Amino acid sequence: MGHANYNLNYDSYTIAGPSSGDLSKIATGQGFIIKSDFNGMVYFSNILRNNSPAEFNRSTEIERNRIWLGLNKNEEPQNQILVAYMTNATNEFDHQIDGKRMQGGGTQLYTLLNNEAYAIQGRQLPFSTEDVVKLGLEVAEAGTLSISLNAVDGLFEEGQEVYILDKLTNSVH
Repeated sequence: MGHANYNLNYDSYTIAGPSSGDLSKIATGQGFIIKSDFNGMVYFSNILRNNSPAEFNRSTEIERNRIWLGLNKNEEPQNQILVAYMTNATNEFDHQIDGKRMQGGGTQLYTLLNNEAYAIQGRQLPFSTEDVVKLGLEVAEAGTLSISLNAVDGLFEEGQEVYILDKLTNSVH
């Protein structure tokens, strides 16, 4: 999946994955923004570097079943969000899994958790067909908007269906 131009919207990244679907590493020389819940402190060490082509193997398996939804305005990508049904996630706020929307303004799709906007939302396992994830929409300018299913993995790749209820028209997509 190629990197789309999402105007002034930032990509978000947690252990659930990237909101853009294509961010796996931060290359040398690239800038990034960090939001810390630890009294504003962020610690880096050389252990975070990956100087070899070898993959790091974790001893704990993490199950991830993810859906990336994109918002388009006049067929131009605006932003993308991630909903991840995964190991250690709850349906409440989870440090390192849920990622708040970086900024407001512009035209953006987001999920809602405790009435706050998120770019990445983790959900508990096992997946339930009765689960409901609330979506929010901020629109800065008039235009034709559409929501697209940009990517899936896990059980969604195996055919699990997902529905969006348009509360304005009361139609299901």
